[in-house]
Amino acid sequence: MHSYAMGAILLSTLVALVTHQDASLAQAIVNTPPSEGEAEVGNADLDDYVKAYGVSPEEAREHWAATDIAGELQADLIKTQGDIFGGLWIEREPTFAVVIGVVAGGEKTVRAYVDKFDLAEVTRVQQVQHTLEQLQADQAAISAAADAAGIDIAAGVDQAEGQVMVFVETAEDASVLTRLQLPGTANVVQQDLPTPAVEIYGGLPPTTCTTGFNVQRIGAAGEGVSIAGHCPNSQSYLGDALPFIQQQYSGNTDAQWHTTPTFTDPNKIRVTSSGTTRNVTSRKPLSQMVQGEAVCKYGTTTLFDCGEISIVPYDPGDTCVPSSGSTYVRVDPNPNAGDMAEGGDSGGPVFHNNPAKAYGTISCQSGVDMIFMPQNFLPNIGVEVDITTP
Repeated sequence: MHSYAMGAILLSTLVALVTHQDASLAQAIVNTPPSEGEAEVGNADLDDYVKAYGVSPEEAREHWAATDIAGELQADLIKTQGDIFGGLWIEREPTFAVVIGVVAGGEKTVRAYVDKFDLAEVTRVQQVQHTLEQLQADQAAISAAADAAGIDIAAGVDQAEGQVMVFVETAEDASVLTRLQLPGTANVVQQDLPTPAVEIYGGLPPTTCTTGFNVQRIGAAGEGVSIAGHCPNSQSYLGDALPFIQQQYSGNTDAQWHTTPTFTDPNKIRVTSSGTTRNVTSRKPLSQMVQGEAVCKYGTTTLFDCGEISIVPYDPGDTCVPSSGSTYVRVDPNPNAGDMAEGGDSGGPVFHNNPAKAYGTISCQSGVDMIFMPQNFLPNIGVEVDITTP
């Protein structure tokens, strides 16, 4: 037999074998997990985290799972152990850790809670000088002193450092504050105060700002979209009006919502400039958000970026939201990210993972940082983030 004929027979045999086994082979390829250190396709949050912190996708998901549980632990400790609990935060150097601060004498009690939540392997309990309640009381006293002196401030507790971060606009304001009898935990920093991340101009949808989440009316029929409360009430999308329903721009709420009578509401958020979307299937409340936790956002100006929570809860000051309180969250960008918010991003969604968990909506910018309103204050305008299956 000629060599070319033998080759044809072998080729036919291989084709037959592949045809016979292609279904199982394809299934095996589908079921093969990503290689060590390889980011998952289609999950930009995971890709960003892997690149930012030099971990594998498996490690990243372990970190996220531990952080979610830590948020539940934090809420429980605040509720039941306020007299000993000094704060909770995430560390990633030299290794990932959930760190819990506790005043002297409370270590045994807190370790019992750590065991209850099955976090012992990644948790470090360390002694601190002040409880979180004391630090929050100091913040309230500082805010009152600043109000009495006629000084606008932004402030929040840095739990990892055990201090109250106080931001002022000018050197003169900083000098006045430092001459007051502030609590010893105060750390006064001169920095531009947060301003609404909004510009009044037409263009990208909606008319101004950025839509946040699909929302549903509480206790009654009705659905629509949210944006920031400080944005103009008159909004449209693709030339069709979005009827304004309700708004609050004060205290713990910077939100408004509009009905969408000429559109369907698929309960998704945009995560890329090319139009990629994610379903929104869960919500996270302020009480379970943890310092050092990873979050991402999307705005019409700065697009998609991720960062980590730097102060929670945080008072952005009246320059951001009139009569604001410590109910907001401040986010620093990851090392490879750009500015977390700029003009036009207001109202945009803050989220994590795919499918997405709703954290809140962009309120303000402070330098490269972002301040967002947690989504659990949307009920103040009669709605909640829609998490029904699209």
